[in-house]
Amino acid sequence: FLRFGEAGATFEGLDVVGLSHFHTDHSVDFAALLKSGNFSGRERPLRVAGPAGARLFPGLEVYLDSLLGADGGAYGYLAGYLDGSRGLIKLDVLEIPRDAAGARPVFDDKATGLTVAAMNVPHGIVPALGFRVRVDGKTLVFASDQNGSDEGFIDFARGADILVMHLPIPEGATGGALQLHARPSRVGAIAQAAGAKTLVLSHFMARSLAQLDTNVGIVADAFDGELVVASDLACVLP
Repeated sequence: FLRFGEAGATFEGLDVVGLSHFHTDHSVDFAALLKSGNFSGRERPLRVAGPAGARLFPGLEVYLDSLLGADGGAYGYLAGYLDGSRGLIKLDVLEIPRDAAGARPVFDDKATGLTVAAMNVPHGIVPALGFRVRVDGKTLVFASDQNGSDEGFIDFARGADILVMHLPIPEGATGGALQLHARPSRVGAIAQAAGAKTLVLSHFMARSLAQLDTNVGIVADAFDGELVVASDLACVLP
């Protein structure tokens, strides 16, 4: 949420919010973003897409109710986001089923040409989504946290002008880490197979940062396109 403000983004300017999954580092700031909407003057609904639930992880609808529900939600004073009352805009909620295969439409604005699609991606026991955005004639794909085991994601990312993939683990990772995340060699192989023009590496963690140059080099060995190591507030143009 801090970076959202620093980048000059605004709540009223949002068309879609895609919540990839409900690990805290990917969802905890959403309530703060909604709070900012109190003062935005926005009148149109806001599409919010996210995964269905499984085991320890809620689906999008349960997650939103736990935050915003008037009866027991952590921030029940913002309950108007669920029904458009109390002077708040209504969230247009789209929960993507776990059994949805391939690309699932999320948003389509024929006036601007902006389209967004989602795909379930493998992230261990955590339901997670990747997103494909088409805007101004360019395709941006956000891989989200995933272990890279679903070959279908390559088709989902096919021809991306910018493909954002996460690099949280080193090549030598073992055990449970591989259920959650892809090794650097797999990240590079996916981007290469998808024919991505630019690969942006993001979401670093201490274990990948400790050997960052080595891990980035492993990605580069497998990928022939432009490679960018992300930094906060960087602007990458297709």
